[in-house]
Amino acid sequence: ALLVLDTTAPATPSVEIPSMVSQDAVPVTITAVETATLSVYLDGVLAYRAEIDDVSTYQVSLDSEIQNSAFNVLIYLTDSLGNRSAEVTASVYKDTQAPSVTISAALDTLTSQTTTFSVEASEPIYSQPVMTWGAYTWTQTQTLPWSSFEVSLTPTAGVDGSFSLQLSAVADYVGNLCSGSVTVTVDTTAPTQPTMTVSGSPSNTSAQTVTVSAEVGTSVYLYVDSVVDQTNTIGSGGTTALVLTLAEGSHRLETLVVDTAGNRSATSDAVDLEIDLTAPSIASTSSVFTPNAPYLSVAELAGTLSSGNAVLTYTFSETMNVFSAPLVDLSSSATHSSSTSFTDFNTFVVTIDFVADSNGDYSLTLTGFSDYAGNTVDAPSLTWSIDATTPTQPTITVSGSPSNT
Repeated sequence: ALLVLDTTAPATPSVEIPSMVSQDAVPVTITAVETATLSVYLDGVLAYRAEIDDVSTYQVSLDSEIQNSAFNVLIYLTDSLGNRSAEVTASVYKDTQAPSVTISAALDTLTSQTTTFSVEASEPIYSQPVMTWGAYTWTQTQTLPWSSFEVSLTPTAGVDGSFSLQLSAVADYVGNLCSGSVTVTVDTTAPTQPTMTVSGSPSNTSAQTVTVSAEVGTSVYLYVDSVVDQTNTIGSGGTTALVLTLAEGSHRLETLVVDTAGNRSATSDAVDLEIDLTAPSIASTSSVFTPNAPYLSVAELAGTLSSGNAVLTYTFSETMNVFSAPLVDLSSSATHSSSTSFTDFNTFVVTIDFVADSNGDYSLTLTGFSDYAGNTVDAPSLTWSIDATTPTQPTITVSGSPSNT
């Protein structure tokens, strides 16, 4: 008898198997060059065995209950004599979980300013993102694969409402699909121009209360000389009160409001405010007494005067409030008449008429001179006496006439 010894193992088969799949059935393509028995193992467990023909290609579906994890595949051929080919091994990851995509905006409410949206995926994405905003659809081209990118949008001014930015279905490496969207409010309408009231100008106090009227809920910014000094929120009544501390001098106040979306109103009408903390002073005082003297100083008025007319003139260091007369206290035991008036904005005149032969003591007090800011100053008090009595007629005596001396 003829005995044939065959120890040659079958040729190693050519195997094509994906490294990642998204379904339970794993496609395996096997090409062999001789008749043999094909064995396929999943994680050490025989999953498929069959006889294959010479020079043939086979498609095998391997079912695995493993989810979102890796498993090992082992393949070899055995001939009729039991000779076994070299093993072909591969690791396959089964991914059946769809990725997630999050779209977020920098703000919940958008204005007509350009806004950036961030798009982030939970794993690398292998398809181009297609975006939709209102009636517009476009491809936001990315280098594949991508995990995140940004989209910049500029809402159309005057077109307000609720809008969604949508990402159409995109796929991960094995084809699991996902999509995403975000809804925002578009508000491009600016708040109405605010109004502002202040107690009055000029003012003799540095603490000033400014009342601003504007749309409820807007943020108000109060500018003093072009610099933000105070901020607040307009309350339910449509107003807010802001307290300022201002230095002496001239100041310009302006305000604007910003709504919750960030829209800015037009700037309010400016209010010019004068802070005057300095009391006026009497720069000079003069007096005229007629007919007995053409000019008398205040010091001379304190002396003894005869009957006639006295005019006292007070000149101030600044413009005075001519509508706010000082308190005049002129008292005398003698008969007289008087008048007072501002002759211009910084000159005050007191005129006193003394009745002939009316003797007596006089005192004059002027208090409460006020400038337009409300600062006050008092004039020095004066006292004097009037002696209008003519001396008795004198008599003359001589030793005799004629005289030889």
